[in-house]
Amino acid sequence: MPASSDRTRTRILSAAERLFARSGLGSTSLRAIAREAGVSFALVSYHFGTREDLYRAIFERRYGPPSAERLARLASIDPGAPDGRALERIVAAFVEPVLKLRQQRGARHFATLLAREASDPEEARRGILERYVDPTAHAFMAALVRALPGLSAADVAWGYQFLVGALVLHLADTSRTTRLSRGAARSGDSEAVLARLVDFACGGLRALAAHSAPAASTAPPAARAPGPGPRPRRTTSRRPPA
Repeated sequence: MPASSDRTRTRILSAAERLFARSGLGSTSLRAIAREAGVSFALVSYHFGTREDLYRAIFERRYGPPSAERLARLASIDPGAPDGRALERIVAAFVEPVLKLRQQRGARHFATLLAREASDPEEARRGILERYVDPTAHAFMAALVRALPGLSAADVAWGYQFLVGALVLHLADTSRTTRLSRGAARSGDSEAVLARLVDFACGGLRALAAHSAPAASTAPPAARAPGPGPRPRRTTSRRPPA
């Protein structure tokens, strides 16, 4: 593909990313994207086809690098590390590569778009998360179970969703944390967010592991099986006095 064609694709992808992040998929037309990119509508259709295909191409372009970093960091973690910090490393490996997107000038719109997609009621129909995000999710859920063997299949899914919820809410946050804290916390302070989000998530995951520990460990002792009844009293017949 000629260099000029690559540059055109990149301009269209960047324009689409900005508009989708700002207004969502349903409210953004290909014509609006063409105007934002400074190209013709025909060029947008030529390179990407439909609006949904262009939307998927953004995830193809952006989600690969943080996903690869997540998995590489996960592979380096010893779940049985003697310092007992394996869980913290797993959670940090999951959240930090995505938090970095907010600090990258070219990718911060994608961080907002990812937050939009994760909370969109229509996401299951599109299958974006299922294709690009779920494989990484399953790898991290398996790692969480290795680090917290008491965690049940149900609670690891709940724990993962709660972690994603906190991460997505931060990705979508522009200044609300700053406003709510009256300036004591800054929404853009990525180091503070990372440290607190890891501690918050690990506390919750450990609580879930304790909650879903094998029922046998908390069940009341089984009642004893009834044994033979008391022996009948031996009675002796007395002779009447002579």
